[in-house]
Amino acid sequence: MADTAHTILQQSCPQSVDAKIDSDEKVFDKAELLQRAGGDVDIADEILALCPGELAKMLHELESAVTQQDLEQVQRIAHRLKGTLGNLGAARAFEMTQHLEELAGNGALGQVENQFPAFRIQVERVRLAIETANDEGKSTSQPNSRTTTGHISCGN
Repeated sequence: MADTAHTILQQSCPQSVDAKIDSDEKVFDKAELLQRAGGDVDIADEILALCPGELAKMLHELESAVTQQDLEQVQRIAHRLKGTLGNLGAARAFEMTQHLEELAGNGALGQVENQFPAFRIQVERVRLAIETANDEGKSTSQPNSRTTTGHISCGN
């Protein structure tokens, strides 16, 4: 499974993937998400089901804002993404997002552009880890038909 994630990351983010991945690092913390969901497994599972798509969408929006050198938009999207990553207990990605948000707020375009590739790799690792957890969970649980997640969310 780690080899598959590494291959996908290598294809989508070829810049020094090997130097950026620590396989022992906890990418996201399902127990923390469950705690934030008030112990409600259904809510936690629903959030995990929604997150891969939402993370991909926000990452694409953020990459577009960086490409367009729109620091206000970078800051706004990074702030939203930071909340999502915090809910997921994705500590390293959360810290990197917070730093990116601060850099954008300080007008440090060059630093935002330089740090974005490593940031993108870390968010992709979170997304892939969630997809893996979702795939593993599908064999043991029934699909959830609820569409709302209460007080925590993945995305908007």
